[in-house]
Amino acid sequence: MQTSVINYLTNFHFEYKLWAMEASFYTYEMKLYSHWLHEIAAKQGDRIIGDQVKAFMTKFHTECDHLDVLNKQLDHYESWFSVISISQCSCVHHQFNTDHNVLRQQVQSFEKRYENLKTDFKYFVETLSSTSPKAKCSQGVG
Repeated sequence: MQTSVINYLTNFHFEYKLWAMEASFYTYEMKLYSHWLHEIAAKQGDRIIGDQVKAFMTKFHTECDHLDVLNKQLDHYESWFSVISISQCSCVHHQFNTDHNVLRQQVQSFEKRYENLKTDFKYFVETLSSTSPKAKCSQGVG
């Protein structure tokens, strides 16, 4: 029993640490996208493009908020891992497993939304690049 409980905790703890490291990367990456958006906003005078940039800023901000919530949940479980004893583990096994599955779904949902947002944003940037006067000149148009 004790060995299976230790394996159980180790597997879940590993997954939480992995999620926490990924969340740290996403936080850093979102800062890069935010800077990129601000650069686009500063260079573009077009109102329509400005509205699109604002929409992307809002979407990135929303995902950042979701990431903050996930980080708080991960911190909560990380502190739980540090204080739980092996003897207590069997008592909380079922509820923890349920909570873990819910958190896994939240993490996967965030990752899917965030990937879609990045794809949409990169398409937007490519569209800007292909319609800019410099891009047209370099393509031999205009």
